[in-house]
Amino acid sequence: MMKRRGRAALWAAAAVAGGMLAAGLAAPAHAVGAGDASYYVRIDGRCGGAMVDAQWVITTKECAPAGDAAGLTLVAGWGGSGSTVKLEGLTSHHAPKGDVALIQVKTSASVTTVPLSQRLLTDGDRFIVSKGSAGRVTQAEFEVGSPEYAYDYLARSRVGESTCDGDGGGPAVVRTTAGDRLAGLVRFSYNPCGAFATSAFSKLAAPATWDWMMSTITALHTEGRYVIVNRNSGKALDVNDDGEVVQRARTDSGRQTWRIAADGRATSFPRGFPVTVTNVASGKLLGVVGGDTGDGARAVSSPRTGSPIRCGASSRHRTAPTRS
Repeated sequence: MMKRRGRAALWAAAAVAGGMLAAGLAAPAHAVGAGDASYYVRIDGRCGGAMVDAQWVITTKECAPAGDAAGLTLVAGWGGSGSTVKLEGLTSHHAPKGDVALIQVKTSASVTTVPLSQRLLTDGDRFIVSKGSAGRVTQAEFEVGSPEYAYDYLARSRVGESTCDGDGGGPAVVRTTAGDRLAGLVRFSYNPCGAFATSAFSKLAAPATWDWMMSTITALHTEGRYVIVNRNSGKALDVNDDGEVVQRARTDSGRQTWRIAADGRATSFPRGFPVTVTNVASGKLLGVVGGDTGDGARAVSSPRTGSPIRCGASSRHRTAPTRS
């Protein structure tokens, strides 16, 4: 945390050849209830963060330099009473405005996530801050006093606490009847560890920040596992014993699960990016017979390479809630 003085876990749905991608199948996630901080993530033993999706950790920029995140030590569940989960860092992305970073991670274990809140807080609103500076997670209630800044909240503890070194990136959640909702992240304190010191928190519902988070989290990524669903029938792309691609009732089986990959070292990519789509069960690529470019060409799951599919070439795009 810097010293200064003086918007449910998500799954993505993107249009793909007239269908949609249902993501988040690789690492199960479950939503958190009020008062539970098991969504807390410890970063390099010096920062905090939160799981906002089975494959995304949110924190501040100082805690996760942009680019390759393989060198980060990431431990999920650090703030809960259950077991912890070590995460594999892939890439870190920085918001163009505001102090927010998203770390794409990989894990095969179940993790707890906390939904993002799109509600902008006002003067007098309160949130609960998870602090890791004591070597364990402690929580304190803060009250917003200056909500007018574009990308930050200024807030003070109601019982004389403040944020300290080691608390940076930690989650600030609002309590609702439906459970905790993530509203901010610890940035800095004007007097670290000083009684009643004012602290700054990243404002996650700031429009520019919110739009960037949603576009980043719902982008396709190479470590994701996807089910491709037809919008009209609601059925999923499956592969029969002859390697033919057919649609069947969705079961989320390996034969209905596909891995998205891009040329080069890209680990996430927007709609329109050329990609290959590989069936998880067979390891074969989704393609067109003979590389035929004509209308009505038959699709197959084939070991042959071919022209990449443009993922999400359709202009339609939507998101849907996570299955938990």
